[in-house]
Amino acid sequence: MSFVEVSNLTKRWGDVTAVDNVSFSIDEGSFLTLLGPSGCGKTTILRMIAGLETPTQGEIRIGENIVFSTEKGINLPARERKLGLVFQSYALWPHMTVFENIAYGLRVKKMTEKNIKAKVAEALDYMKLYNMAERYPQEMSGGQQQRVALARMLASEPALFLMDEPLSNLDAKLRMEMRAEIKNIHAYVKATTLYVTHDQDEGLTMATEIAILNSGQIEHMDRPKKVYHYPDTMFVADFIGSPPINIFEAEADAGVAGKAAKITLPTGEVLKTEYNGLEAGGKVYSAIRPEKITINSEKTDNQLTAIVNTVLPSGSETIIQAKVGEDIFNILMQQDVEFEVGEEVKLHIPPGSILLYGEDKRLIPA
Repeated sequence: MSFVEVSNLTKRWGDVTAVDNVSFSIDEGSFLTLLGPSGCGKTTILRMIAGLETPTQGEIRIGENIVFSTEKGINLPARERKLGLVFQSYALWPHMTVFENIAYGLRVKKMTEKNIKAKVAEALDYMKLYNMAERYPQEMSGGQQQRVALARMLASEPALFLMDEPLSNLDAKLRMEMRAEIKNIHAYVKATTLYVTHDQDEGLTMATEIAILNSGQIEHMDRPKKVYHYPDTMFVADFIGSPPINIFEAEADAGVAGKAAKITLPTGEVLKTEYNGLEAGGKVYSAIRPEKITINSEKTDNQLTAIVNTVLPSGSETIIQAKVGEDIFNILMQQDVEFEVGEEVKLHIPPGSILLYGEDKRLIPA
């Protein structure tokens, strides 16, 4: 059952449309990530759900309650939506101790001091902040401050967690630790969560569902593995993945009955695919993930001759950039390898790893 339902949500500022007729739902207990480049509308969607921004039109339901509707004239203030918010800036009161920051929302709810102390102590203990109750935010590291912000959200026991780029101010090591912490919190509390980020690693590793936004619209929403392996559009394919997916124009060959179609590259080289029913001579875009390509010394099927252009070692992985005609191919090798710039290599591309997109730049069903 969906716990959050967003219907035909639109936000305009003058002639600028930040969110364009967006609809989606979040199942109870799920973790949905809104992912996309800067300016795509993801934070605006979160702020409208939170009640911090008024939509131009649409409807938002949380649980059994409609919290916003242009048609019904409903617009509940943020304080009545039973939400927990965590921001990029932590939003901690600098003149309050950690204990007071966490207790603030509970006092607004007029809880007894005994219950407040118990709730704060539980949140501090879970977030491993038990020795820091009397510290002030400015006496803590960025990671510790973010833990306080999470503890404050936990203590208030909201029906919905909303997180807006909460880890972007942290260094790489801390981001990894906090990703695991947030995922553990979600598993422990089982709260429905909406998480906004431009970091694809966060989106892919933390969410049960992921929605990729572009220019105020959702391009693809599904399980992270499905979005990664079978992106609906070329924008999604190009946005998700590091190093970027290899995309190049090709000409389709419909093949013969009972056999899969082939594609011809601008260089004249031919690759087999697992597609059927392509229009002969039609223009397509081929997309291949870098980790699907292997470098072989022996001749095999579906092989391209390439010249090594760049070698980028990074410990346990090596990124090779190789030229095939005028196209640059990214190859991700899960090992430390040695290649020389200018060296000729053979790239093997399995037919099943080739995704094809039509002229409308949407995925062609295999």
